[in-house]
Amino acid sequence: MAVLAQAQPGNDSLIQTKTMTTRFSVCLLTAALLAQVQHEVCADQEQDLIAILRSEASPTQKSDACRRLRLVGTVQAVPPLAAMLDNDHVAHAATFALEGMPFPEAGAALREALGRASGPTKAGLIISLGSRRDVESLPVLVPLLKSSDPAVVSAVATSLGRIGTKEAVAALGSALGEVAPTIRPTVADALLECAERLTTGGNTPAAMVIYQKLFATNDRKEVRAAAYAGMIRAERDRALTLVVKAMSGNDPAAQEAALQLAGEIEDDRATQTFIAVLPRIVAPLQVGLLRALRQRGDVAAVPAALAMARDGNVEVRAAAIAALGALGDASAVSILASAATSKDEPERQAAREALVELQHGDVSTALVRHLAISSAEVQTEIVRAIVARADDRVIQELLQVAGSDTPDTRMLALKALNSLVDERHWEALVQLLAAAKDATAREDIRRVLESLAGRSNSARRPDLAPIVQTLATGDTETRIALLKVSSLLADTRIRTALRASRKDPDPRIRAAADRSLCATRDPEMLPDLLELARNTQDTELSSLALSGYVNLTADEDIDLPTEKRADLIARVFDLAKRPEQKRLLLSAIAVMPHPTTLAIAERSGADSALKVEAEIACLKIASTLAPSDYSPAELCLARLAETATTLSVRTNARATLKRLKSDWLRAGPYRQNGKQCQELFDVEFAPEKREQGRIDWRRAPGSADLTREGEVDLSSIVGGDHCVVYLKTRVHVDTPRQVLFSIGTDDGMKLWLNGELVHANNAVRGLTPGQDRATGLLKQGWNDLLAKITQHTLGCGMILHITAHDGSALSDLRFDTHGGSQQ
Repeated sequence: MAVLAQAQPGNDSLIQTKTMTTRFSVCLLTAALLAQVQHEVCADQEQDLIAILRSEASPTQKSDACRRLRLVGTVQAVPPLAAMLDNDHVAHAATFALEGMPFPEAGAALREALGRASGPTKAGLIISLGSRRDVESLPVLVPLLKSSDPAVVSAVATSLGRIGTKEAVAALGSALGEVAPTIRPTVADALLECAERLTTGGNTPAAMVIYQKLFATNDRKEVRAAAYAGMIRAERDRALTLVVKAMSGNDPAAQEAALQLAGEIEDDRATQTFIAVLPRIVAPLQVGLLRALRQRGDVAAVPAALAMARDGNVEVRAAAIAALGALGDASAVSILASAATSKDEPERQAAREALVELQHGDVSTALVRHLAISSAEVQTEIVRAIVARADDRVIQELLQVAGSDTPDTRMLALKALNSLVDERHWEALVQLLAAAKDATAREDIRRVLESLAGRSNSARRPDLAPIVQTLATGDTETRIALLKVSSLLADTRIRTALRASRKDPDPRIRAAADRSLCATRDPEMLPDLLELARNTQDTELSSLALSGYVNLTADEDIDLPTEKRADLIARVFDLAKRPEQKRLLLSAIAVMPHPTTLAIAERSGADSALKVEAEIACLKIASTLAPSDYSPAELCLARLAETATTLSVRTNARATLKRLKSDWLRAGPYRQNGKQCQELFDVEFAPEKREQGRIDWRRAPGSADLTREGEVDLSSIVGGDHCVVYLKTRVHVDTPRQVLFSIGTDDGMKLWLNGELVHANNAVRGLTPGQDRATGLLKQGWNDLLAKITQHTLGCGMILHITAHDGSALSDLRFDTHGGSQQ
């Protein structure tokens, strides 16, 4: 009972503790088992790799084994790797492997090999010892600073810099003035690396000794600049003093370092100190210091930047303006907008960018307010900034400015509005239109409304009530302007208002409504357009209605099936009386491949005034229609190939016929999810299984390239990547004979002759005639050919020629896709 009592609710924590302990033990056991398995796997790999090093394997195989031992090798791998250090072909890989091994024996092996190595191998060993920061190698490395081999000396200097001990620093310091001038930069870089490591480790005095020596004695500007930068970073308490000293002095290296770090100085006095220095230094330093002040982000620098923005040096002005963009507020808008009109490119560009960057305060509102009071040149820059800032919070202010009596100001405000307004602003824009005081203002506002209408998405059901209401109740001029806008809107409410306006008592409204109808982008208005084209007595309006009807029917952005488009065009073709109207119709139907449009185009060719345009339309329609409705297209193309008025139409018709007539039928494409074309090569689809009832055989397209006889171009058939297409035909010979198949494919292919596989090549390649050759026996009479073509990516096709064994032509050979049968 006592044991059971421990499991009662009052002892939950004890139970949870025991459960967690059990789970933790299981986790430890699992981790131990996994580690053991991993260790055993790595051990097996290591022994295999060591065996390769001790075998007669090639240098490439041994080098690969070395690289892998760097990852899985233990101390057991050190001796066989060390043995490879004397092999010129493998030494580099062995050095690399030993460099990465965390065993003292690896370092010892590298040091031991160093005494007998030479040339690149020796330099590589030295670099590896440095990478290991191998302090024990110092007695061997330091004397090599006097080597006659420059590569060895450079490698030693680099490695001593990485080791970075007191002894290494002393050796490098002594060598700095003794080594060849070409090697001094490497020694200096090594000393800089030592100093940086000392700084990081907290040994600032030792680091300062190195930095001061390099700054005082080195003749390379970049080394002295790096040394001075190191001094600034090392002595944080004196960093500000060192920066100011450099900028007040005449040393270019120190100035370069100071300007690089001025923006990073962590000192509360820095901004004010730099502001005080700014007027006393030369222009190039002023530019750099202004950039540093901008980087610091301290708004206390704004007055100084404002003062410098009026400096005589254009580069200084540009830097000050850029600082204002980051630090200034709305009060800087005036000076920045004026600077944006500067004739000096650096200043102008900096001001434009600053106007966009400016964030403190209500900048966008300040921009709009200045729009109304600035010169035309400045206004243009303000609008540029408003548009770039894309801040729609200023739309109301812009709408007020857009009501200005000053045409230029109004136009600029509307330009900004055009980029910012969306469907929430219909009402405000309509009100602005209604309040317009003259025709010019109305026209400017109407263009903004039209731009918005062109962007409007009818699927979102925008609130067009302001337009609909004003179309019914507004004054005449406003209604006329809105009727022009309405032509761009496909909406039931607009449709109703437009139809009502066409019956308005005011003849000007009716005329404007008819013109709007002629320009409509609403396919629901097609019946209205047809009625207007048929019934109006105004020939100009009838022509406009007909053009509108045709353009709307041919508009590819409108979702209409080709059959419907063709039917709509057929309804109005007889309404076209003048040649220019008929040419418009022919141009429209040329992109509507359908038997109806082909018949219209062919019929139009009887009119001598339309013959050329009709033949062009026939060519386009027939070429596109042929894959789905071959017979009428073929007849049309054959007529064009023989009798077309222009040479270009005749040539294109012949090429198209050739492309369409390939002597092959095709089936497919066939795909399987997840399989690429090379995996599909041996998958048997319906044509291989002779499942004739399930196969849709269609005419295979040839090539429009008249120089590529016998090509089947499947690029338009495959519909994407990784699939197969089957081709079949029948060939006839009068007597049985052995033949040669010369084959080119993109990509792979199989070829069967009378059911027997005679060639297979699972390739991924582009098509070149004669890539493959195969032989086969053609029996007397008709023979069946079946080809399977794989598609990887890009193009797809086949060229197959059949010749005698010696390559000569077969006079009695003929192709026919249905030869001897009606399959």
